[in-house]
Amino acid sequence: MDYLKSSRPQKKVGTLLDNKGLSISILRKGKKALSIGREASPKISSLLTRSDDIQIDSIRQVAKLDRDIKKANENKN
Repeated sequence: MDYLKSSRPQKKVGTLLDNKGLSISILRKGKKALSIGREASPKISSLLTRSDDIQIDSIRQVAKLDRDIKKANENKN
């Protein structure tokens, strides 16, 4: 979840999408992990992301997504 700790770029994207009335859902193996933009209505996750436009739908899926991304980056190098 390192990318959530440095959420400045995601925060800008979330705000931009919200202003345009758009949303993005990030899925991992068909299960929703994150919602960004207009449809995001974070409660507790706003403390972690520091944004009202990024919602963590499943902390488990976000953690697995983080692990998948790290593994893919390791295999790329």
